Amino acid sequence: MSYEVKSKELARILGITVRRVNQLADEGDVFEREVSGNFDCVECVAAYYNNKFTDEDYKEQYNKERALHEKAKREKAEIELSEMKAEVHKAEDVEMFMTNMLVVFRNRMLSIPSKLAPQLTGVNNTNLISSMLRNEVRQALAELSEYDPEEISGNKPPEEEIKKKEEELEKIKNQEE
Repeated sequence: MSYEVKSKELARILGITVRRVNQLADEGDVFEREVSGNFDCVECVAAYYNNKFTDEDYKEQYNKERALHEKAKREKAEIELSEMKAEVHKAEDVEMFMTNMLVVFRNRMLSIPSKLAPQLTGVNNTNLISSMLRNEVRQALAELSEYDPEEISGNKPPEEEIKKKEEELEKIKNQEE
């Protein structure tokens, strides 16, 4: 025994418009009208939900989206781990560090004339003058070359945090496989 309903009632049951019910019936892929022009409610509801939720395109799209999501999670975890290990740095941290470093270098270079002027007053030996200037420039350059990656981010996280992040990344990679 079937329970027949009109397209308006079927639309209300399925949560779609009457127009969509008629469209699906005309296409004949999901459900069909009875001889009376009405719909078998039980068959139509089952057919509609089977079509909607077992559609291969839907599953394929879902799997693609899930894979993209997992890939993004893995990449984020890799970046965070690299930051913790001081292998990469945030752009704003590098910019601030470089700006400070270059300001110190600039000030150091600009201080050379005022620092050496009193010492060089009355010195006629060009080799001595050249040597003193070269020495000051080399000292300024040596300060500039003293790069410590841990200074950029300000601090290095404890080894436990790095180990925890590595385990989290490994877990994400295993889920992808």
